[in-house]
Amino acid sequence: MNGERLSRAGDAGGRTFVAESAANQTDAPVAEDTRSEDLREDAVRSLAEEVVARLARRGGGGAAESPHQPGSLIDAFCTALLDTDQTTALGLGRQAMRDGLDFDRLCEIRLAPAARRLGELWEEDELSFAEVTLATSRLFFVLRKLAPRPSVAVDARSAVFATPPGEEHLLGVTMAAERARAVGWHVDLVVGGLHDEIVDRIAAERPEVVGLSVGSDRTLAALSRLVVALRIAVPHVPVVICGSDADRIARARDIVGADAVAQGFTDALDTMDRLVEASRQL
Repeated sequence: MNGERLSRAGDAGGRTFVAESAANQTDAPVAEDTRSEDLREDAVRSLAEEVVARLARRGGGGAAESPHQPGSLIDAFCTALLDTDQTTALGLGRQAMRDGLDFDRLCEIRLAPAARRLGELWEEDELSFAEVTLATSRLFFVLRKLAPRPSVAVDARSAVFATPPGEEHLLGVTMAAERARAVGWHVDLVVGGLHDEIVDRIAAERPEVVGLSVGSDRTLAALSRLVVALRIAVPHVPVVICGSDADRIARARDIVGADAVAQGFTDALDTMDRLVEASRQL
């Protein structure tokens, strides 16, 4: 996949973005030898790296305040993100914006250093996996609440259907995109891309919902990293993990922390429709 670029095909109901080599892939069986515990470890490491990189990218790239300074605002954000009350971190974020930070600057000099510090604490065995998971959910909550909300045409139902990097089961998601278009959805299909290509494409499209198809356990770690990136690139866009295997999507839900999981096309479309309607009420 190295060096591949997404090509585009257009139609009335959306577009398809596919890497050149993916066009010749089939739904051949793939060995599934990855264990959930290993995925959890990989997910935490990639989560910390991805969160820091994406949050810093939202800002101007300037020097961040030290996450190690005793009594600093960074330490306060770390503590708030570990609080069982999700509004604690939200309150700090709102106060910082009232004090003059815009959203991108908040990401760069508060949230990114806090995420980096939490990752270090996990590496030093000072935080458990459960604590890191809690802090991550709080971080995503703050992002979703404070990010500027783009305007969406009320008559649009737009989605991006995508597969994580390395996913070789492409037929199901391709058929799902066509079926959704047939019932009135505008669906862009992104398959076979590299991580940054997928995130950039979804960020550019700004859909109302993203459906990520998982057909193999071997791509769950890549899926986790992709969801983390999307939480930051498009905080208001709900993410649904879709697949035909109930056990696999349950594992994906536990590892990734998506907004919802769905088994099969009908369940997926109903779930995405519900999330879009809920989002429009906000």
